[in-house]
Amino acid sequence: MLKYILFKTKGVFMNSKIKIFFTLFMLIFTVLACSLPEGIAVKDALPYEDDFSSSSSGWDRMTEEDFSTDYFDGYYVISIESQDYMAWANPGKNFSDIHIEVDATYIGGGLDNHFGVICRAVDVDNFYVMMISSDGFYAITKRVEADSLSIIGSEIFEFSDVIRQGVATNHIEVDCIGDTLSLTVNGTLLAEVQDTSFAMGDVGLLAGTFDVEDTKIAFDNFKVSLP
Repeated sequence: MLKYILFKTKGVFMNSKIKIFFTLFMLIFTVLACSLPEGIAVKDALPYEDDFSSSSSGWDRMTEEDFSTDYFDGYYVISIESQDYMAWANPGKNFSDIHIEVDATYIGGGLDNHFGVICRAVDVDNFYVMMISSDGFYAITKRVEADSLSIIGSEIFEFSDVIRQGVATNHIEVDCIGDTLSLTVNGTLLAEVQDTSFAMGDVGLLAGTFDVEDTKIAFDNFKVSLP
């Protein structure tokens, strides 16, 4: 199965039966919560972690017609209510070389989704994001100057049976070290690429839909440490 993707600004358009990932034009439709630092000046101290037990720990809290990003019962939940849509959130931090870990649990909606970890978010238009899906696919991507979101090192979402499908929790690990970006899922390294677009920035979480109309992902045990 392949998936053609056309990304809105903070949203996604999708042709459902295809999983080839093209760099296409960004469309201005969606508003979502992205509280990034206005200036990149001082790096935040490491380690940084959040188990989302406190709703005042600094992550975005937004509820709109198409999505919500909020704390719920000890988790940080991103819920998408529309087809071909993506939302993300940030705690307002600034890091350079880091290792990120998070537990991501699919708790509802369609399996034709994507979710994962953001690193080096300079602003809402420039960042890396490492994605997996509830039907077993993964990719390392980047957004540059709000014009595109493209896979790095490949043209397609790859499949791996390491990714737990359906109602399950996946442990995602991301390394952003120098020009090397890597994605590890459930203890297995799935992808490692080189890119020099961004040197430091915020971290974050995201979730989105493709052909399905809704999906809901609960995140827990978010940790950022020295690589």
